Amino acid sequence: MPQARRALSLLACALTCSCGSVFTELDEPSVCKTISNVGVPGVPVSTVEGIVVPFSINLRKELGNTKGAKGLVEVKSVQLTARSGIADFAFIQTATVDVIVAGDGGGLVSVASYAQPATYTPSSELTIPGNGSNVFVYVESGLARVSMALTGTPPPTAWTFDADVCIHITVEN
Repeated sequence: MPQARRALSLLACALTCSCGSVFTELDEPSVCKTISNVGVPGVPVSTVEGIVVPFSINLRKELGNTKGAKGLVEVKSVQLTARSGIADFAFIQTATVDVIVAGDGGGLVSVASYAQPATYTPSSELTIPGNGSNVFVYVESGLARVSMALTGTPPPTAWTFDADVCIHITVEN
């Protein structure tokens, strides 16, 4: 990826020197980032039916310089893999993954959601499909702050998981 961006930059520079202006585009069909060992504290079963798990995704290398650019950053899927404290994700009834909007008032932009089907087979992996939302303007800095809300009956003991977040990126300068 850095080599492709470097080659595009050199080509753009060469064309700019001879032509005056240039249009460049970066299109990554799928970039997957792994966030390892995301920790979730245990929750007393009688007090809560859901939890919120925050984490960040660093996309600076993939996005490069986006000043003045237009683009698309779309979450294709979030794959959870149980690591410790749980054997499977049967306790999750719904999951929503949101990008946290920085600035006054904040807010959330939903990028992926899941509802447990009636015929769910317990598994140590859970895929949360993306919904097509473009969050480019919220991750231009290269750092996506993410909030994942899970409903169901969380375990009373601490647990960890890995999250593989697969994203489609298009940047036009």
